Amino acid sequence: MNRCFSRNFSLLKERFPLVESRILDPADPALPVPVPAESGHWTLRRPTPKGEEVFLHSPRDPRAEGERIARSIPDDPGMLVFLGGAFFYHVTAVLPRLGEGVPLIVVEEDPVVFTAALSVAPISPLLEREETLMFVGESPDSIVSSLMTRYSPEVLAGMTILRHLPSLETAPDEYRAVEVQLKGLRDLADCRLNDPGLGRWFDEGVDGLAAAFDEVREEHARDVGKSGEVQEIFHLMQLLRQEK
Repeated sequence: MNRCFSRNFSLLKERFPLVESRILDPADPALPVPVPAESGHWTLRRPTPKGEEVFLHSPRDPRAEGERIARSIPDDPGMLVFLGGAFFYHVTAVLPRLGEGVPLIVVEEDPVVFTAALSVAPISPLLEREETLMFVGESPDSIVSSLMTRYSPEVLAGMTILRHLPSLETAPDEYRAVEVQLKGLRDLADCRLNDPGLGRWFDEGVDGLAAAFDEVREEHARDVGKSGEVQEIFHLMQLLRQEK
């Protein structure tokens, strides 16, 4: 176990015990082996469902690539969600531009990739940050429920979702399922802000959403099929109802 892994693992154990429980044995010979880029930083090859192989980060300069991604982030996001963490160059590059109080959420679908990252990626500033949340191999429903419990509608309505495209190529269906629910949550939070009548359902959490679903559908029936936003909200509420 190298020093980088030890430091990252210690912080995970302290701050994110659920994520820590998903880490694989770093000595497992079946784990993918990071490869050095031309710059000397690490990257990783991963297969896609199409039978191809992609680099999760640039084979030339992963850190410079991460900086370019960070510069594309809009100013003053209310919440920042990365779909795909991989080795976190793009995530750590955004830290100097992000206020301490802005929630930073990272969704990584593959525990294998995350385990490999812990050995080569110095992500302690990210893990130590108060408003960082990590989800590794979590279901979309679990992610949404966690965010609803932790954050207010005002924060959720300001969510900016950023897609790490190489990661998405390796698990397109899984990341798409997360993205759909996150957009639905954001739209629901936005509607809650603009329609006080929705506030009581949001504030009551999943139970309230499930119980109010039929009432909402009846009240807004004329909008069904006309508004993608409303459809997203209904879809999210249906999924939450199925959890009951």
